[in-house]
Amino acid sequence: MLITKNKFKKLDIITLLLNILLIILSLYNTSFSKYLLLATSWTNVILLYKSRNQKSFFIMFIFWFTYILYLYNYFFFGTQLSVYEIYQNDYNFTLTLIVHSIFLGIFNLYFKTIKYKEDIKNKIRIKDNFLFFLGSILIMVFIIIFGRTGENIFSAGGYGKNTVSNFLNLAIYEYYYIFFLLAIKYSKLKKDRLIIIFLISFFYIIKNLLFGGRVESLQLLLLIFLLFMSFKISNKLFYFGVIIGYYFFELFGRIRGNPSIIFEGLNILNPFNLNRTIISNNQTDVFYNSTAFIGLVNDNLFDLEFRIKSFLYFILGLFVPSKYIPQEYTLWTAGRNLGVNYGGGGLISSITYTWLGVFGVILIAIFFAKIFNKFNHSKNEYVNIYIIMLLTTFPRWFAYSPITAFKLSVYSVVIFWIVDKLEEVFSKKKSSFYN
Repeated sequence: MLITKNKFKKLDIITLLLNILLIILSLYNTSFSKYLLLATSWTNVILLYKSRNQKSFFIMFIFWFTYILYLYNYFFFGTQLSVYEIYQNDYNFTLTLIVHSIFLGIFNLYFKTIKYKEDIKNKIRIKDNFLFFLGSILIMVFIIIFGRTGENIFSAGGYGKNTVSNFLNLAIYEYYYIFFLLAIKYSKLKKDRLIIIFLISFFYIIKNLLFGGRVESLQLLLLIFLLFMSFKISNKLFYFGVIIGYYFFELFGRIRGNPSIIFEGLNILNPFNLNRTIISNNQTDVFYNSTAFIGLVNDNLFDLEFRIKSFLYFILGLFVPSKYIPQEYTLWTAGRNLGVNYGGGGLISSITYTWLGVFGVILIAIFFAKIFNKFNHSKNEYVNIYIIMLLTTFPRWFAYSPITAFKLSVYSVVIFWIVDKLEEVFSKKKSSFYN
């Protein structure tokens, strides 16, 4: 039986109230945190149900869910989740779970069921303009060749050991998605042009994997899936693809750390650390990093002055290249300068909490929910481009740094607007020439 809109809203409110109750109890006694984990999981399940009509949203919420699932190993079985231990305890992990539960609960409260099932390319004004198509293709090729250079993981012995540099020290590699989308827009979806786009994109993915990158390749595949498959793939094939895709994502994560293991026999085919005393992977490392940020706030090592400055530099980073931002005010560098070891990334809930407290967590959750709700009815191409980029880059802004949601995604809209204006100028000149 389908759940009506009113019943859904009641369920969202009850779920949020349950989470709030368990948050209060968990603050009183961390033994309640395992029940909060169950309630947080239920919140994510509701999001999966709300997104069942649009598979790209469904993938995003599955991705979100993976950062919850691995927590069962700690809260129910006491398994260590990271090689770093300074902030790895029941109290700190519970605080991080609470912050993330608030984010998911508020997001779910405002997020509406996705009803749009049609081809998302209908939300873009597809045109036939060979000049702009060719321009987009040339920029894509430029980014592949010059955007990132260095050693591959096989010659260097693994990811992190290879030396990689960006063009002019600028992070332009992921801007490939913008021009990929522009090339699609001006291809008129002609078969020969699409073949060119996909062939170039194949080289983008291969080069990125050779350098040890996963996220960039994943995001391009997400964009391709969103544009060409999300509205027509069968459910069985979709679920099978999600499982296989996640498996290979984890498998490559193991290979890139030590490429020589491909010669060690069939053991390579089990990339999961299920039988180890420490479950260390992307999800658990990101959760620990998030915990470390909150722990540094609680210990007043990230004091109010630092948090305000760090947030203001984050805002400044939206307008200038990251190389001009003082690194001592980024959360990752600042923590390490204080002697706290952790990896990269962090949940958007914890990063926002570090800057703006609970208010920031609530605000960012409402913002994303309101934006995604526009997917159902928006006919504004620029709004649609922004949503498409959010659905493409969620692995970055959800689990690494929120800057992608406000820089790359917004820049996409700006570049589309500029190209539209250029097209108008060329059209007027062409019209006046013939007249």
